[in-house]
Amino acid sequence: MSWSDTVENRHLGFETNFWRAVCRLVSCLSDDLAEHTAIRAYILNDSALYLYTKQAKPLSIEICFSERLIIPEGMVETYLDELETDMKKQLKTIRLDRSYHDGAGLLHPDYKNDSSFICHAANTDKIALYVISPLDLAVSKLARYYDGGDLAIKKLADMGFFNRSEFESRAKETLDSYIGDKKLIFSGIRDATEYFSSKTSK
Repeated sequence: MSWSDTVENRHLGFETNFWRAVCRLVSCLSDDLAEHTAIRAYILNDSALYLYTKQAKPLSIEICFSERLIIPEGMVETYLDELETDMKKQLKTIRLDRSYHDGAGLLHPDYKNDSSFICHAANTDKIALYVISPLDLAVSKLARYYDGGDLAIKKLADMGFFNRSEFESRAKETLDSYIGDKKLIFSGIRDATEYFSSKTSK
């Protein structure tokens, strides 16, 4: 079973108020777009992590668009958190990160091709929302492995989205095109590999 089948069958975080708020937030960008515009919006980083794990809702949404867009200031949306029991704490706010671009991170060159279509933004077919694959998301977390990235990788691995061989292969491919300091990333790969080994030995 492919990871996309798993997403479809489990629904994970794609049927939550948080995800609906993301769709509404992105749809606001379509107001000034031409009628037949077709833009892809790729959900990355902690927003994607929440959609797969339902853990740690981010306060800001990091998206890479297939076309250059003028993103206005103050792009925010509110939603009711289903997991909160105190009514005073239920209303939460997310914002669209205007400064984000995918050139600053550790991403496989083919991450867009391997992302999965989820839906069109609310009330528009001008913007299609995609989410980075769990494998590419895990590899991207190597850039901040010792700052919480390790927990994200291990959580995705525990959910069965990929195995050790797939992770190692994708990580090495990604590093081939990475121009930053690779020392800590190699260290993260070794640590993650040991984690996979400890899982299989139990």
